[in-house]
Amino acid sequence: MAGIFKFIVILILAVVLLGGTAFFANKLYFQPKNLDRLEKEELARQSELAAQPPPVDFTIAIYEKIAATTDPFARRTALQEFLVQYPDSTRLAEARALLGDTNADLLFSSEPTPDKESYTVQKGDALVKIAAKAKSNAELLMRANNLLTHNLQIGQVLLIPKFTPRIVLNRKAKTLTLFNGETFFKVYAFESAGQPSAQITRIGDKIAIKDNKRVAFGTKEFVDADRSLTLSPGGQVIRAKSEMLSGIMLPREDLEEIYTIVNIGTPIEVVD
Repeated sequence: MAGIFKFIVILILAVVLLGGTAFFANKLYFQPKNLDRLEKEELARQSELAAQPPPVDFTIAIYEKIAATTDPFARRTALQEFLVQYPDSTRLAEARALLGDTNADLLFSSEPTPDKESYTVQKGDALVKIAAKAKSNAELLMRANNLLTHNLQIGQVLLIPKFTPRIVLNRKAKTLTLFNGETFFKVYAFESAGQPSAQITRIGDKIAIKDNKRVAFGTKEFVDADRSLTLSPGGQVIRAKSEMLSGIMLPREDLEEIYTIVNIGTPIEVVD
């Protein structure tokens, strides 16, 4: 009996000893080796994924087809739908820029469009007078009708764009976005020495300067005068980009386009 008990004790000790050896062998050798293998497999998988080409953006072909559309009305409608349907497209910024250019082309076209009303010039009419009645501005009427002079003829038919300008200034993105009411029109990038004031609410004045003198629309000096927009309250200025001046600065072509469209009192929203 004592021999059997002694055998059992020895067997238990052997099992414990072997189990402990196996445990420490697993901890010290097998587990690290297995982790090393798994790490190498994961690195290999990540490397394989990195080597694979990115998934093809199917919206690229859709955008390119829209961009090739020659009918500006069809292109505008298609771009508006594209921006709504594919907000994650890699061509989103390009589509937005193209929509802005298309909107501007249609606004300044002298062709009749659903966005314009016709007006027949009557005795005593002038561009400024017609613009005031239409709640527009004379510069826009002149450009939209491709007029070389502000002089009008009785019976002449003008196209008056139906445009209610509104501006959103994004201080962080440094963009000026122009809307027709609630509808996106065009976005412009600007530079500034300091942040536009958060208190800005409207355009306070439209100024044209030639030879350091303010000139009025309709004068020969107005054609190539330097334009600027004064914002209210605060008096900050939107002007053409220049190393000598400060303010909210845009390329001259962009500034003159905005100047042509907006009015004194055009509302401005400042966002971050």
